[in-house]
Amino acid sequence: MNKKITLDGSFEAADKNPLSAAFIIICICGGIYFLVPAFIFNVYIVIDALSNSRIDTFADKDYFEILAQYYNSIKIPVLIVTGAAQYSILFGLSYFLVKKWHTKQIAEYAFYLRFSLPGLVIGIASAFVIIPVVEFISYWSYLLFPILEKMQKATAGLFTAYNPWEMILLLFVIGVTPAFCEEFLFRGYFQRTLQRKLKTPWHFIISGAIFALFHFQLLSLPALVVIGIYLGFLYYVFGSIYVTMAAHLLYNSTLIILCNFEPGEGLFFTATGYFQLPIVGLAFMGFTALIIYSLHYLHKNKSVQKAV
Repeated sequence: MNKKITLDGSFEAADKNPLSAAFIIICICGGIYFLVPAFIFNVYIVIDALSNSRIDTFADKDYFEILAQYYNSIKIPVLIVTGAAQYSILFGLSYFLVKKWHTKQIAEYAFYLRFSLPGLVIGIASAFVIIPVVEFISYWSYLLFPILEKMQKATAGLFTAYNPWEMILLLFVIGVTPAFCEEFLFRGYFQRTLQRKLKTPWHFIISGAIFALFHFQLLSLPALVVIGIYLGFLYYVFGSIYVTMAAHLLYNSTLIILCNFEPGEGLFFTATGYFQLPIVGLAFMGFTALIIYSLHYLHKNKSVQKAV
């Protein structure tokens, strides 16, 4: 569908640059998204610590033990506030600003009206082959910076479900919600706007890098950069936001499942829980094959990613 999009927002005037609006929206939404929940969490932590006399229990514990204890104790409030913030700020606020600053035809602008079956298949396959790849990257990060692994173990409680209701909440907040809200903001709006002004591959490299930095997760930064750039690449190639939504949803959901049902040593995993090296090798080969196919598809369907 190539319906003409009317760009009549305030930042689409001849004397304005839509790229400026894109970076301003990212900063506004990002700032509010992190400041408001952070304030709520800190108030909750202080009140909870004082009311339950937990300060005395920290005397014989190190920082990581304290961090792990608190992540376990405030997991449900964190998930609820995070989910609410994603829908209200990353999607709701950004949707409002895009409508005012760019166009009222947001579905057309963000490629919600385009569907690519080959792209959807690639997106689904990508979610599974990229997990061993990014875990391999994380493994080497942990070897170089052991403190990152301690941080990862301390925060693992946030992603652990102790009953079916917690699992449903985790899959909704960490699987479904980012696939909808983050994909709209980073691919449907931010990268889409960059594509109009920047040459390939800079639009998906920049959007992918900012997507990674936006998460404020130092221990996962190298993996997030790879994921962000790759999602941007898929969005550019197939011209449909459903491709990256599917990949994002399945990737996050699979990580949650692996975190809660981690198998023992065997064909796929080592005794320490990492993927076996042959599995990582096959994943790298599969990942490379998906990129090659996507480039071939792009060469044959150049009109798919044509911008306004």
